[in-house]
Amino acid sequence: ITGFQKNLYMILVVTLSTHCSN
Repeated sequence: ITGFQKNLYMILVVTLSTHCSN
């Protein structure tokens, strides 16, 4: 996995976590 792909993955996880939190 590249650094860029990992960065996108982390953003996705944070976004989903925030959405579920709400």
